[in-house]
Amino acid sequence: MTAHLLYASQPEQSPLVTGDREHVSARLSALLGPGVKAPNFSTLGLRLVGLRELAADRGPAALLVYQDADGREISCYFKHLTENRETGFTRMASARTNVIYRLDEHVGYAVVGTLPVSALQRIAEVGYRQNLGEAQ
Repeated sequence: MTAHLLYASQPEQSPLVTGDREHVSARLSALLGPGVKAPNFSTLGLRLVGLRELAADRGPAALLVYQDADGREISCYFKHLTENRETGFTRMASARTNVIYRLDEHVGYAVVGTLPVSALQRIAEVGYRQNLGEAQ
């Protein structure tokens, strides 16, 4: 949630990489491990606008920022986990920001934004199926 609040909603903070989903996926795989890729949310009306590579408490992380036609931003946060943990989707909220997250083996995955929880849940499930869920 902190990374989303710091980077996704700050227009003066230009993203590290923009646009090209294949290039962003290659960066994610290099940063977090083979097979981690940028979800394609175009069918949900979201386009990829950037990537920020971040340092997390125990390794690398990445924040992908997506935007809808109305300019609303959601972000996908990926974090390398040092231990093998798995959970189902979990919800969190703080003020007007909602988070849907899941731990899957060595990667933590979260979708963050001000959209309703039901919309974020759908986005999170689509991204998970395209990405981490394909290996199962």
